[in-house]
Amino acid sequence: MIKSPLFRYGSIIVLVFSLLGILWRLLPGLFSIWDLQVEDQIMRFSYERQGRRPVSPDIVHIDLDDQSAASLDYDKNDPRLYTELIRILKEAGVRAVLVDMVFPYCRNDRDCAAFADEVADAGNVFFR
Repeated sequence: MIKSPLFRYGSIIVLVFSLLGILWRLLPGLFSIWDLQVEDQIMRFSYERQGRRPVSPDIVHIDLDDQSAASLDYDKNDPRLYTELIRILKEAGVRAVLVDMVFPYCRNDRDCAAFADEVADAGNVFFR
């Protein structure tokens, strides 16, 4: 038997990558969430390294976290919440809305269709 450390560690690395490749093919949804989380961490690290930069007062960031979502009438995954938000922003005269969010599910087709109609009607909503 070969007892070279290079052979042992190389075999382990090949085995790990092979297993990850198999999991990637069998469970593609598992890695998409991890991919988004890794991307968020990279962006946070990048912003921390750059330090504070001047921000235009014309740009407003609306953050919907767990704490702020707890005070709302709707669940944070409910498309009715975003339908209403886009309607309010359109009425306020916002020139563009950039949405950086994953919409994992819709409870019913009516709410999802209303959300899609509001986005189409606004004409200034962009998804990342």
